Amino acid sequence: MSPLKTVVLIALFAIAYRSSRQYLSGCVCTQEGRLDGRVALVLAADTDIGVATVRGLARRGARVVMACQVVERCNTARLQLINEFSQHKPGSTSTSKIAESKAREDTLKSVSSIKTDQASLMCASSQITMIFVRGVHLASAASIKKFCENFASEFKQLNVLVVNAVYLSVKSDRTVDGFERNLGMNYLSSFLVTQYLIPLLDRSASPDFLSRVIFVSSRLHKFGELPNAISKKRVDPTKYSWWKSFASSQLALITYANYLNTQVNPAKIRIVSVHPGFENRHFGEILYEPFAYLMTWFGKTAWQAAQPALAATLMHPGETGVYFEDCVASFPHPESFNAGAAQRLVEMTERSLEKFLPQKNSTLSK
Repeated sequence: MSPLKTVVLIALFAIAYRSSRQYLSGCVCTQEGRLDGRVALVLAADTDIGVATVRGLARRGARVVMACQVVERCNTARLQLINEFSQHKPGSTSTSKIAESKAREDTLKSVSSIKTDQASLMCASSQITMIFVRGVHLASAASIKKFCENFASEFKQLNVLVVNAVYLSVKSDRTVDGFERNLGMNYLSSFLVTQYLIPLLDRSASPDFLSRVIFVSSRLHKFGELPNAISKKRVDPTKYSWWKSFASSQLALITYANYLNTQVNPAKIRIVSVHPGFENRHFGEILYEPFAYLMTWFGKTAWQAAQPALAATLMHPGETGVYFEDCVASFPHPESFNAGAAQRLVEMTERSLEKFLPQKNSTLSK
């Protein structure tokens, strides 16, 4: 092959790669809007996408609570965010992962430094900063119950709830309470959290800002099936399908989200599900090297994956849609709108979590 042909092929490959990366990276939240005076809760925040979401909310003025399974990881991330985005360090040119696309984000008028006091830089538990860290074990219903009760008592306000429900287990593991882990971590934990915090979201709503719940879910729900029962019965590992379990947990989550929208006051609370795209970290969980590494050339970074949730947070009143892909309203699985199936799912879930549920309240029924 001549040198000229080689150069042309390399150039074409580079253009094709760049174009595919541009397409697969998805949307960027360019919606202007401030969250001053609002309280946001992100769980689980001890993941890359969780930290990126916290960053986007805090830079728009929100007080953000990081709900974490590994508190030490969140304390470290919190200090990194403060060090990188505090008003005490303007114009940082850090190349660390936590500062990805900072220059691009800085072009938005409503994005600012994270408000903090210099003293908070020295103490991970300081209450002066706008970012707080609290522990919760999402595989334990008792831990979720305690966390929600403590959160409502301590903060007394909640305007934005972001639930990162894209946990993926490729093994037939169980939660503390004995449920299949994908279903437990993605759907059951989300169900329990919202049952406790919807009343607080309702009370915190104001005429100029609807409270909102954002379930970070997956497009793969379209390949799932709603469970006929929520069982603690162990599955033979040789017959376990992580693909089916994950997809079905996502369909259960989105079906519940659509059901929940019919149970709350639409003048106070909006509930949406968003597909973040295929984040790079998942490839390492399901593929062997070097394939996992090669796929990261085409997957999303955490910052890119966090953009749909941020866009949903800043949606203006009147914008329609309950499920979004790349910041655009899309169509979820038709079964997720099946009212009868949703009612059966909720009733099964209530029976399974009965001893952990709060007392019935009027917020969740019209």
